[in-house]
Amino acid sequence: MSTAPAADPRRLLLLVDDLASVHAEVGEARTHALLAAVVDAASHAVVDLADGRVSPSTATSVPPESGAHGHIGRPSCSAAAASLRRVRSEVLRLTPCPPHPSSTLRTDLLQCLADLADALQRLAVATPGSRPRSVLLGVHRTLRRCHRCLQPPDTLSS
Repeated sequence: MSTAPAADPRRLLLLVDDLASVHAEVGEARTHALLAAVVDAASHAVVDLADGRVSPSTATSVPPESGAHGHIGRPSCSAAAASLRRVRSEVLRLTPCPPHPSSTLRTDLLQCLADLADALQRLAVATPGSRPRSVLLGVHRTLRRCHRCLQPPDTLSS
């Protein structure tokens, strides 16, 4: 296992609580379950960064879908996007830039947080005439990609 020094592990660990409070009404049970899995994976990634790891150490699974299809809560999507952007900003501030940034957990986490925040904000501003269903499909694709990106390398072939 390769490690890198973390700038401030205690402050990084406080961000896990911020991530745990991220919630958005995304309209579908399967998308909601995947959002929970990505937030969980991002939380584990923050802990890994605090421990100085440069790759994910904990595999996370997508919980079973629960509940029926709900509505899209635009305010909750916007609030979740803002929270993710704030966490991303803090991760960026609290962690050192690695010598090879294209191949690290830090880079992957920062990209996933940005992509997820952007996707949720698109869902928040989608109007009924803008085909929110197609926007929701884009959110789902982003969630799947982010979830895969934040898994340990040895679990990707499983």
